[in-house]
Amino acid sequence: MLGLVLSGGGVYGFLHVGVLQGLAELGIVPDFAVGTSAGALVAGLWAAGYDPDRLVAMARTLETGDLPIDWRHISHQLVRRRRLPDHLVSVEPLMAKVAPWVEGLTVRTLPRRCWITATSLTRRRGVVFGPPLAPAGPPMAVEAWPEDVPLATAIRASIAVPGLFRPVRVGGEWLVDGGVVDDYPVDVAVFAGATRLIGVMIEDRAAEWTAAETPDLFTTALKSLTLMLEDAAGTRRELVARTFGVRAVELRLAVEGQGLIDFRQRDQLIALGLEATRARADALRRLAAA
Repeated sequence: MLGLVLSGGGVYGFLHVGVLQGLAELGIVPDFAVGTSAGALVAGLWAAGYDPDRLVAMARTLETGDLPIDWRHISHQLVRRRRLPDHLVSVEPLMAKVAPWVEGLTVRTLPRRCWITATSLTRRRGVVFGPPLAPAGPPMAVEAWPEDVPLATAIRASIAVPGLFRPVRVGGEWLVDGGVVDDYPVDVAVFAGATRLIGVMIEDRAAEWTAAETPDLFTTALKSLTLMLEDAAGTRRELVARTFGVRAVELRLAVEGQGLIDFRQRDQLIALGLEATRARADALRRLAAA
């Protein structure tokens, strides 16, 4: 069984769309997908039945303005209520665009199988939405959510970057970005039954700060989070490789130069994902045929 794993990466998630384009060119169709954060959005839409060309068209409708800084909320919380706001950026315009694409779909009723990860602040551990899993061997980094949920809810929870977007309340628990615990959930793919894996790992090379000026609040928080997520993902990847030895082709896409919510280079990112997939065409074909 061929599983596809899509990591988090903020706006760099457009790379995943290009990868799916490349896989379609090669005639490779994964049996299922696992996604975190930006990877959850792409995996969820793919599992909803949208082909790569349609995903590209959908991606091109997204604008930086779909993730506006919520100045009214920030000022109200700070000035009127004298407390810190629960988010800085509103994700509602983005989700308003996504909602019609996933209307009526739940994570257990998708045309293609899909698992989406999030992090429960309430229980202090990762969770995964999707069809029931039957883990064997070492425990996953995340715990299977016991109930079916709307696809939109799973995506909204998985992309809730801590401090940036408002946490999501699901089943009495507060959930945030899945990458906090498991940004590259290859373990979930193995427990879902993958005997072969295509992994797409986005690495933000802009995480190192070399400018002379002091980084601002956003820069400090996001670069720190990026470093933590990449370190944790590397550890999880090595553990799964040692434990299970599942055959895999990994696309490690190193990128830099964009903010987490700056969509202006989406076409270049899609093209980069496509070219990176074409560059590994032979290895991918061998894996798919194995």
